[in-house]
Amino acid sequence: MKRELVQTADGSLTLFVPTLNEHYHSVHGALQEATHVFLQHGLDLVTANNEIHVLELGLGTCLNAYLTLKWSVQHNRKVVYYGVEPYPVEGSIIAQCLRQLGETDEHLIAFFSI
Repeated sequence: MKRELVQTADGSLTLFVPTLNEHYHSVHGALQEATHVFLQHGLDLVTANNEIHVLELGLGTCLNAYLTLKWSVQHNRKVVYYGVEPYPVEGSIIAQCLRQLGETDEHLIAFFSI
């Protein structure tokens, strides 16, 4: 599947699939969208003290998984994350997306880019 990297209005990157005329995230801001939907109206609302289990269907650029890891460290919460992706994105593209977010930890980038 042909995909193109596109910079969104908030400076983060998303992918565009020309044959479907579809973006993976909002062109107004991939990071902004993921933070609002996945964190603020998702993980931030989970109040149980036990571990959180997440199932993501469509990992894409790993943005939600990456933000979940950062969130779990910041909030000292255990998250068990399951992801299913029928059309895996190349590791180099994932790495580029994470670096665009300002991530500099090469071990962390490698973890998501494998």
